[in-house]
Amino acid sequence: MNATYFLLIVIPIIAFVAVDAFAGLRAGVISAMLLALIAFCANIYLIKTFEASSLIEPILILLLGWITLKFKDPRFIKFQPVITNGVFAVLLMYYQIFDTPFLQKYMPLFSHTMPPETQGIIMSPQFLVCMGALSKHLIYLFIVHGALVTWAALRLSNWWWLAARLAGYPMMIALMISEILPSIQKVSP
Repeated sequence: MNATYFLLIVIPIIAFVAVDAFAGLRAGVISAMLLALIAFCANIYLIKTFEASSLIEPILILLLGWITLKFKDPRFIKFQPVITNGVFAVLLMYYQIFDTPFLQKYMPLFSHTMPPETQGIIMSPQFLVCMGALSKHLIYLFIVHGALVTWAALRLSNWWWLAARLAGYPMMIALMISEILPSIQKVSP
């Protein structure tokens, strides 16, 4: 995930919370829905290709935004990250149990996008084993983060929900560093 894609995901949820605080639920949800559409189009423009996985966030924001407007209950749109985490946890779990771990299987497909000096690291057996372990640990991370966001959506204010929602990113970065760094150090000359 690059920085631009991260911003495109985060901007609609920040807009929802900020606009809701100043202009009400309806304005907050509509702003999030519009920004999710803009972010989706911008992502396609920036990467010059369409990825099915890039549809998950905006479709959920649009669907749950519409449900939120219909029932006038902000909890619906707040469950978007919970559903996203659930989808990714189930996908990773499927690959972990019935196939090769997801990251272990698909990391070699992206090696051509990396600089030549890192391609050897990415294709090394030690790194691929690390990707298998990272896939397994991401399942737990998605489940724990989903539970945290669920609790925040049901019990806390929008601002605290946003903090819980955004907490998943540093958690993911810390997990990736803790898994990948030792593997790279073993493979590097």
